[in-house]
Amino acid sequence: MKRLLIIVIAISLISCGNGYFFETEAIYQASISNLKVNITATGHVLDGDDLTDGLATGMITSVKFSDTIYFKANSIKFISLSCKKNKITTPISFTTSLEYCLNKIGYLSYNRQELIELGEIIKSTAYGPKGTYIDGQTDLVKILSVNFETHRGYQKKEE
Repeated sequence: MKRLLIIVIAISLISCGNGYFFETEAIYQASISNLKVNITATGHVLDGDDLTDGLATGMITSVKFSDTIYFKANSIKFISLSCKKNKITTPISFTTSLEYCLNKIGYLSYNRQELIELGEIIKSTAYGPKGTYIDGQTDLVKILSVNFETHRGYQKKEE
């Protein structure tokens, strides 16, 4: 019986020491540019760390145009940006690439400063829950909703 108790305690300690997985769902609004950004970020934060290099994916929409702009980024850079069947891989700058997409769609009523802030918000979300912008941390962009889900163990399977 004593041996079984030691094994259970050892397994419990081993499973608790490897950090946690996160999934963040966030919606931001760039009001001047009339853009809505939906972000899903996922990753794994090691025990003892506050941040990680996860992956943020999402889309940018507007009631002013019918197209959807898709993006993928980590905390360091944007991996891709897609618009009008054009995929920009390894964009030099999120702002420049987003401006290119908006111009391609024919939408010119955007505010460059909002686009710059959106780029920072998206990359920061990939850092994990502690990197995600919440109320009071933005200058121009409004936070519509931010939801975090964290769990220890194995990463959830994609459905």
